[in-house]
Amino acid sequence: HPRYLRLHFRSQRSGAEPLDVCWKCGCGRRHPRARGSLIARRWSASFLALCACNAGPCSPELGQIAFLVDSHGQPTRSCLATVQTGEVECPDALSTSFVGPVSPDGSRLLTITPGPSGDVLGTWAPGMGDVGFLAGPGSPLREPMWSTDGQNVVFRGELAGRTGVWRVAASGGPPWQASRAPEGDFEPHMNAAGDIAFASSRDGNAEIYTVFGDSQPERVTTHPADDLRPRWSPNGNTLAWLSDVDAHRRLMVQTEGGTPQLLDTGDADQLEFAWSPKSDQLAILEKESTHLTLRIRRLDGSEVCTLDFNADMVEPAWSPDGRHIAWTSRTPTGSTIRWASTSGRVSDVVIAMPDADAWLPRWLGESVP
Repeated sequence: HPRYLRLHFRSQRSGAEPLDVCWKCGCGRRHPRARGSLIARRWSASFLALCACNAGPCSPELGQIAFLVDSHGQPTRSCLATVQTGEVECPDALSTSFVGPVSPDGSRLLTITPGPSGDVLGTWAPGMGDVGFLAGPGSPLREPMWSTDGQNVVFRGELAGRTGVWRVAASGGPPWQASRAPEGDFEPHMNAAGDIAFASSRDGNAEIYTVFGDSQPERVTTHPADDLRPRWSPNGNTLAWLSDVDAHRRLMVQTEGGTPQLLDTGDADQLEFAWSPKSDQLAILEKESTHLTLRIRRLDGSEVCTLDFNADMVEPAWSPDGRHIAWTSRTPTGSTIRWASTSGRVSDVVIAMPDADAWLPRWLGESVP
């Protein structure tokens, strides 16, 4: 947990007001809320010791985490938790909606709201009233994802009697159908250049395809086993997906113009993954023996850190600035949400709900530099 020290300086200029500055221990960077402009170049040993013992009022604001709550015998709810304290609220605007992915800038959530005529895809942000409309009703609308630049949203489902993968502008407008394979195309994702990757069983087992504009889908993989869950890196240069290889599920990565490469992680199965915002790391849920382990790895497969040996089978969520990560952790009494810095330091804050499971975290808001 980053610790901060509040310092008071008085300018040498006559009559100047004191400056109230927050300093991050050990890095010399100024906290964004600081009103001063001084930057430390070097720290003395005594200063560091004092800093390390102070957890004062300048602790960082890390935004909120949206998540789903499952209570036994009750409908699934969508709630928000303050990251720093774990305090939970369940906004009325989300009372009938399922929260989806967060926009790349961390400001908005995608939502799916079931209704009598079908599902409605929308967006919502803290402070908004009702959920904003994007597409629908359709039956069903599933797997919505932001494009890597946040300008578009892709999803699968049926609209006006046509089933496939769809794209709609994040600002609104008519949806455009990108593929037409009834019940066969799923898990779409779009990069900033407009390339939509998706998995499809249109030719038998599940394979990865890409489509751009009005062109025909192009097959990326040719593999006797399944290839699933394609995800573009945030910079749009690399495509990753899960592939069944020799009775194991492994993570494959392919840079633009390159050939697919197996991410070397030893004997563990990779079951879920999420790109870091800087496109240089992956958070991966790995199955080892009878438990799931959450690790952060570089693109060469080397390990950055291990965060949890009791992770749940749910996609982890990076903070928008890539400095923190949240995930679902299993406990004897149910599932909770944990978070940590990407250096591997796990916060003591646990997001939990009495007599209910908290799962599928979605990180809203920026972390401090």
